[in-house]
Amino acid sequence: NYTKRARPTLVYSGLTFIFLNYVLFPNLAKLLGVADFEIVQLPTEFWVAWGGTVGVWSLGRSAEKRGVNSSVISKVTGSTKPSLFGE
Repeated sequence: NYTKRARPTLVYSGLTFIFLNYVLFPNLAKLLGVADFEIVQLPTEFWVAWGGTVGVWSLGRSAEKRGVNSSVISKVTGSTKPSLFGE
Protein backbone atom coordinates (compact mmCIF):
# COMPACT_ATOMS: atom_id res chain seq x y z
CA ASN A 1 0.00 0.00 0.00
CA TYR A 2 2.83 2.42 0.71
CA THR A 3 4.05 2.43 -2.89
CA LYS A 4 0.72 3.99 -3.92
CA ARG A 5 1.55 6.93 -1.66
CA ALA A 6 5.26 7.17 -2.46
CA ARG A 7 4.90 10.00 -4.93
CA PRO A 8 2.82 12.20 -2.61
CA THR A 9 5.31 11.42 0.18
CA LEU A 10 8.14 12.63 -2.04
CA VAL A 11 6.18 15.78 -2.88
CA TYR A 12 5.44 16.56 0.77
CA SER A 13 8.99 15.73 1.85
CA GLY A 14 10.34 18.17 -0.71
CA LEU A 15 7.94 20.85 0.47
CA THR A 16 9.09 20.20 4.04
CA PHE A 17 12.77 20.60 3.08
CA ILE A 18 11.99 23.81 1.24
CA PHE A 19 9.95 25.19 4.17
CA LEU A 20 12.61 24.31 6.74
CA ASN A 21 15.49 25.68 4.69
CA TYR A 22 13.98 28.89 3.36
CA VAL A 23 11.34 29.80 5.99
CA LEU A 24 11.73 28.20 9.42
CA PHE A 25 15.52 28.19 9.91
CA PRO A 26 16.09 31.78 8.68
CA ASN A 27 13.26 33.08 10.89
CA LEU A 28 14.55 31.15 13.90
CA ALA A 29 18.00 32.59 13.30
CA LYS A 30 16.58 36.13 13.23
CA LEU A 31 14.51 35.45 16.35
CA LEU A 32 17.52 34.07 18.22
CA GLY A 33 19.80 36.84 16.97
CA VAL A 34 22.21 34.65 15.02
CA ALA A 35 24.01 37.21 12.87
CA ASP A 36 26.14 34.92 10.72
CA PHE A 37 23.36 32.51 9.68
CA GLU A 38 23.63 31.48 6.05
CA ILE A 39 20.93 29.61 4.12
CA VAL A 40 22.20 26.36 2.68
CA GLN A 41 21.19 26.32 -0.97
CA LEU A 42 19.48 23.12 -2.02
CA PRO A 43 21.41 21.52 -4.88
CA THR A 44 20.28 21.76 -8.48
CA GLU A 45 19.81 17.97 -8.52
CA PHE A 46 17.18 18.32 -5.78
CA TRP A 47 15.23 20.91 -7.76
CA VAL A 48 15.41 18.91 -11.01
CA ALA A 49 14.42 15.59 -9.42
CA TRP A 50 11.74 17.04 -7.16
CA GLY A 51 10.32 19.35 -9.85
CA GLY A 52 10.21 16.54 -12.40
CA THR A 53 8.46 14.21 -9.97
CA VAL A 54 5.93 16.87 -8.96
CA GLY A 55 5.29 17.80 -12.59
CA VAL A 56 4.73 14.26 -13.83
CA TRP A 57 2.63 13.30 -10.81
CA SER A 58 0.49 16.47 -11.12
CA LEU A 59 -0.15 15.89 -14.81
CA GLY A 60 -1.04 12.26 -14.15
CA ARG A 61 -3.42 13.18 -11.32
CA SER A 62 -5.04 15.87 -13.49
CA ALA A 63 -5.55 13.39 -16.33
CA GLU A 64 -6.91 10.81 -13.90
CA LYS A 65 -9.39 13.31 -12.44
CA ARG A 66 -10.59 14.18 -15.93
CA GLY A 67 -11.40 10.53 -16.51
CA VAL A 68 -8.45 9.63 -18.71
CA ASN A 69 -7.46 6.08 -17.83
CA SER A 70 -4.56 4.15 -19.28
CA SER A 71 -1.75 1.95 -18.08
CA VAL A 72 0.65 4.93 -18.21
CA ILE A 73 -1.64 7.10 -16.07
CA SER A 74 -2.07 4.24 -13.60
CA LYS A 75 1.70 3.89 -13.28
CA VAL A 76 2.22 7.63 -12.83
CA THR A 77 -0.47 8.00 -10.17
CA GLY A 78 -0.17 4.59 -8.53
CA SER A 79 -3.87 4.01 -9.07
CA THR A 80 -5.25 0.52 -9.52
CA LYS A 81 -8.61 1.61 -10.93
CA PRO A 82 -9.72 -0.48 -13.89
CA SER A 83 -9.14 1.17 -17.22
CA LEU A 84 -12.03 2.41 -19.32
CA PHE A 85 -10.39 1.07 -22.45
CA GLY A 86 -9.41 -2.38 -21.17
CA GLU A 87 -5.66 -1.69 -21.19
